[in-house]
Amino acid sequence: MGSTLTVDNIVGATTAANVKLPAGHVVQVQSVASSAQLTLSSTNTWLATGIQVNITPKFSTSKILIIANIDFDANAANRLFFTSIFRNDSVNLGQANNGFNASTSAAGRMMSSVGINHLDSPATTSAVNYEVYARCNGQPTYVNLYGGVNGLTLMEIAQ
Repeated sequence: MGSTLTVDNIVGATTAANVKLPAGHVVQVQSVASSAQLTLSSTNTWLATGIQVNITPKFSTSKILIIANIDFDANAANRLFFTSIFRNDSVNLGQANNGFNASTSAAGRMMSSVGINHLDSPATTSAVNYEVYARCNGQPTYVNLYGGVNGLTLMEIAQ
């Protein structure tokens, strides 16, 4: 026979931060959707896309699962672009290489949707900012040229 425990509120003996959650549980979720457009043209400079989310981890041992989806567009073939997630505008969590390698006329359009997943360990209970950055190979490449919706979701995972 199983047991059922029903409560309306769980409070730590001294503070709510003392309540321990089992490893793997989602503590909180923060997300943003953006339809902002951006033109990329620099080969060596990471450019902030404006797609950003802040999260304040409840536990310093928590991991942050980052899920991003970004739409890119170029007006010709052989365009290469890179995306990455930056923590607090300075820590590059690792880039994803993406690009267009199709044969098309200069008047043709190439579009691609990029997904990024990363598990970060910020080791803090202070506010942390995560933002999608991008750069390209010098040929004009566009973020969200046709008004789609790009997204960034953060999930705090208890450890």
